[in-house]
Amino acid sequence: MFGESGAWGRNTVDRRRAVAVLSGQPAPHRALQLAIKHAIDRFVGLLALVAFAPFIVLVIVVIVAIGGRPVTRTAHIGQGGRTIWLYRFGKPPLAPGFGGFLARSGLEDMPMLFNVLRGDLSLIGPHPNRDPGASHAMRPGLFTPTTADGQKRSDLDDIERYTLSRDLAIARAAICEALASKRTG
Repeated sequence: MFGESGAWGRNTVDRRRAVAVLSGQPAPHRALQLAIKHAIDRFVGLLALVAFAPFIVLVIVVIVAIGGRPVTRTAHIGQGGRTIWLYRFGKPPLAPGFGGFLARSGLEDMPMLFNVLRGDLSLIGPHPNRDPGASHAMRPGLFTPTTADGQKRSDLDDIERYTLSRDLAIARAAICEALASKRTG
């Protein structure tokens, strides 16, 4: 599966670790944590959709009025190698400034909350992958640990080191960072 010149390098231990982690089966001691994580994801996703529903409708109306597609979708690889469709707000061609604002602010990803409700995405998890040969042992995330805490790591490390308390700490750090940037910006 991983050749000597493969992405995992020449270390046999790393290749075994990668196969074990990417096999799609959570360790037995994590099964309860992953079930709780999934329930939290759906509950928080629903709350966020309800809270932001007026804004979502407003953005859709503006995009349609400008003449664009309100929502676009792209194929990615989800948990267990399953194809998932991730939703984003479309960028209206006649108003690149508005599309740029959505992209810079991160608001273009707000429709991905529907992916969280469907169970395709987790709120926090490894990057969604577009490589057809990839597979995730966990649901990919709307927010990745790397984007939340700014540290450079591989998704493999994030999957291996997963705990519910770590997810909550990453979420808290991301919220604090967002609030701090609002106060200074």
